[in-house]
Amino acid sequence: MELPHIGTHCAQPTCHKLDFLPFMCNLCKKNFCVDHHKYDAHACPESHLADVQVPICPLCDQPVPSRPGQPPDLAVNAHLENNCTDIKKKKIYGNRCSARGCKTKEMVPIRCDSCRLNYCLPHRHPTDHQCQGAATARQQALLAAQKRTSNNSATRTTLSQGSSGSSGSRERSSQGGIHRFFSSSSGNPTPTGHTPAPQRTRTSNISALQGGMSEDEALAQAMAASMAEGSQSMDRQEGAAGQGTEEEDAQLARAIAASMSTSQQRSNNSSSLNSCVIC
Repeated sequence: MELPHIGTHCAQPTCHKLDFLPFMCNLCKKNFCVDHHKYDAHACPESHLADVQVPICPLCDQPVPSRPGQPPDLAVNAHLENNCTDIKKKKIYGNRCSARGCKTKEMVPIRCDSCRLNYCLPHRHPTDHQCQGAATARQQALLAAQKRTSNNSATRTTLSQGSSGSSGSRERSSQGGIHRFFSSSSGNPTPTGHTPAPQRTRTSNISALQGGMSEDEALAQAMAASMAEGSQSMDRQEGAAGQGTEEEDAQLARAIAASMSTSQQRSNNSSSLNSCVIC
């Protein structure tokens, strides 16, 4: 080699390659070639100094620092034994029984499959804590049905009250109209300078229309006449319905008689044919 003093040989015992641009390891301070300059390539004895990892405590989720050169497992063990706050604050017996009057606390939670509550060992069975899980669902459905029924009945009552009120208002308005028609004081005001003779004429006309009856008697007679007309219309409707049913019955009877006569004729014809064949 012409220039043996230029460059450096690789410190890896199996390599010793002459490299003009060597790499110096920042941990072991040795020169290596491009193939062995990494920590794992030349098995650097000080690689643990560069691999700085801070483990996390599995209980309190806090980072646990460790000293350089110390394994992280030792730091975690020391933290769990001395400085872990979660172990100090956590209660082991924190599962209290939900039975009435029972204050027992268990380490392991015991939940009922029906009511989904936590109980102790003596009250873990449904019969021991009087479980009402399934019955509660049925009771809720029953209460909902009762509520719907009450709401429907209240709605019907309101509608019936509204219809009765409207009919009463119609009756009152009709009575008021009749009363205004037959009353003499509901007429138009008499203009100035008009003689009182037309008032007497109007009064006489109303009395002639009423037939000599008072206002109350005329009102009662008008209401009776309207009720009689209503009953007559209902009787007519019932009579028409009865006539319709009678006609239907008559048609049915005629159809039955016609079918019976047809069947009898057929039987007679068949018997006559049989007699002819025998002869």
